[in-house]
Amino acid sequence: MDTNRVTVRYAKAFVELASEEDVLMECYHDISVLYYSLTNYQGFRDSLVGQKMMADEKLGRLNEMFADSFQPLTLRFIQLIVTNYRYQYLPDICRNCLDMIRRKEQISTGKIVFAQPVGQKLVDELKEKFQKKTQRNIELSSETDSSLIGGFIFTIDGMQYDASIATRFATIKKQLQKK
Repeated sequence: MDTNRVTVRYAKAFVELASEEDVLMECYHDISVLYYSLTNYQGFRDSLVGQKMMADEKLGRLNEMFADSFQPLTLRFIQLIVTNYRYQYLPDICRNCLDMIRRKEQISTGKIVFAQPVGQKLVDELKEKFQKKTQRNIELSSETDSSLIGGFIFTIDGMQYDASIATRFATIKKQLQKK
């Protein structure tokens, strides 16, 4: 069976069930945590997705880590994936779940890059302004890049709002070179 078809089917079933049980956003949070862990912690991913550990051991480890904080539906879903030996698809299933829930709940993901570290208050204000402008909820991550010199670059759904000094300087430089 096609890998994409497997991951989409599992994700779609989970999202529909979570929606029916009115726990969609709680499950969204759980899947976000699981996906982040799978993509950012190689040891965690290797132990869960790899073949070295038996399914019972994988379930035990997952229950140890997440039983107190995850929605019971999410835990049952993960158990289903592991007991059906589909754990190698888990990162893709999680990614598909997140994408489906974002579309369903009209959540956009965005990233804002500042030239200098800024306070959370400014990040929240910019987030609120862009939420009003786009008419969508936004999950926003932020980072710093001193090469921007000043200002910020905001990226959301493939669109970029560039208010950086470095870009302004580059524009001026191109204009001067044309003359």
